Formats: sequence, C-alpha cells, structure tokens
Amino acid sequence: MAFVPSLSAAAPTHFPLHVAGAPREGAGGRRDVLDPATGRVIATVVEATAGDVAEACRAAAEAFPAWAATDAA
Repeated sequence: MAFVPSLSAAAPTHFPLHVAGAPREGAGGRRDVLDPATGRVIATVVEATAGDVAEACRAAAEAFPAWAATDAA
C-alpha cells in the first residue's frame, strides 16, 4: 500500500521567512510550490533577497551566545 500525502484545509499554504523568532515577508516576492504529481499549486514560499539573508545571519549571530549557553537537558 502506497502512502499518499495530502494537504488538509487546515494545513498552512503560505510559508514566510522566520528571522529572530518571528515570521516575516521577504523583499524577494513569493514563489509557488507545485505538486509534482498534478502540477497544482499547493503552497507559496517567500523568496529571500541577499538583504534578507544578511539580516537573518545578523539575528542568528546575536542569538548564538544565549543559545550556546543553554543546558541541553
């Protein structure tokens, strides 16, 4: 028996960037995600620009010391 995944009506259909723990739209617009079996649009994702990536890297570098000091347990 083959597994056939499907998106329910409750599944998210747009996926934003996440920078500094918060969702946000990027400056690069949106791109459709297609179901390869049907060619149907099943979601959209944000296209990040170089500026978006630089901002995410700055946020990650700022958060790293606190994250690194977190107890693994």
